[in-house]
Amino acid sequence: GNTTIMVTHDMDIVAAYATRVLIMEDGKIVVDGPPEEAFYDHFEYLSTLNLKPPTVIDYCRRLQGKGMPRYLTVEPLVRLIQGGEERAN
Repeated sequence: GNTTIMVTHDMDIVAAYATRVLIMEDGKIVVDGPPEEAFYDHFEYLSTLNLKPPTVIDYCRRLQGKGMPRYLTVEPLVRLIQGGEERAN
């Protein structure tokens, strides 16, 4: 297999392409996991590091209590709104 390492503050790119996210603070890894976990489970913490997850993640987080899935990019959310996907219960 191949490994590609990206170093970026562009969280839209990370959400769209990464399979694993490492977030560092003061030279130490503070978050290590899949993008969904990194963005949803550590959402507030990321703002303390001046990292802003994609807007679609903030939107989905606000609606999780109403069954909104944890989308990482806008495309599946658009399909849901258009009626092309079932909403999670």
